[in-house]
Amino acid sequence: MTKNKNLIILVSGRSGAGKTTLIKLAMLNNPTLIYLKTVTTRKPRSGDFGYEYISREEYLTNCISSENWDHSEIHGHFYGADKKLVLDSLASNKTVISTVFPSNQELYQFSQNYPFASIKKIFIDTHEDIVKKRVILERPQHEHNRIEKEEITADFLKQFDLIFKPFGEIKKDSERFNEIIKEIQHNNYA
Repeated sequence: MTKNKNLIILVSGRSGAGKTTLIKLAMLNNPTLIYLKTVTTRKPRSGDFGYEYISREEYLTNCISSENWDHSEIHGHFYGADKKLVLDSLASNKTVISTVFPSNQELYQFSQNYPFASIKKIFIDTHEDIVKKRVILERPQHEHNRIEKEEITADFLKQFDLIFKPFGEIKKDSERFNEIIKEIQHNNYA
């Protein structure tokens, strides 16, 4: 097997599944990870990580018209990632890790834009009751109906390399997630 130094790990899951929390904790223990910052037109939320907030007008002017950006529109807001940042991170032998919405569009874009990279996809399958509780406690009222729209089907899950089911204990979940990331890196670079 040929060694591939270009590794992108995409972490997906419903809103409130714990994607960002697991990634932040993994980065504390793994200096080879670099988080792909996302530009968005949505309003900041409590505990957000890895976002740069810009106006819709600024996004339409600077991002959507550029070939140097990956774009998505989710729940009426734009999200984008700078391709140059991805390429620079991969060139420095870092593993790029990012959250993506549970959408075929975003997963497909990464595969198309970085065909030379090994892309591993993890779905965080947090129990729906836990997700609803987190969203209700942590998010504004107008976002509560959003989780009802995030239908996850068995066919959708087939595109993921791994389905991670948290126990609901952050220390144990974080340790398991870190082990999985390190195993993915080891298998990719071995």
